[in-house]
Amino acid sequence: MSQNQKNRERKSERELVSSRLIHGPSQVVFHDWTNPEIFKMWWVPKSAPLTLVSCEMDVRVEGAYRLVFNAGGNSAEFFWKYLEVTPCARLVWTNEEAGVDAATITSGSF
Repeated sequence: MSQNQKNRERKSERELVSSRLIHGPSQVVFHDWTNPEIFKMWWVPKSAPLTLVSCEMDVRVEGAYRLVFNAGGNSAEFFWKYLEVTPCARLVWTNEEAGVDAATITSGSF
């Protein structure tokens, strides 16, 4: 993949692999992914019709992650739990929407 290129591939009916290559030092990328104030600045594309109004992170194994979005006056919450945390190398977490079963999301290497 070229710099900042995105790639998505459907592996099965229940598995989608999405990747994005970000050129930068792993320490910086990991910090920006795990720091709530910085994360809020870049997670939602500027063209998206929603805002990230709250971001809470406890970045450790079994730690929690909570995002609250606002889209046209409607809010949506996402809850995650970290399964693996290896600083500057790997994050693995679950992803839950209110009332929906959890899916496991695995990051690539930093």
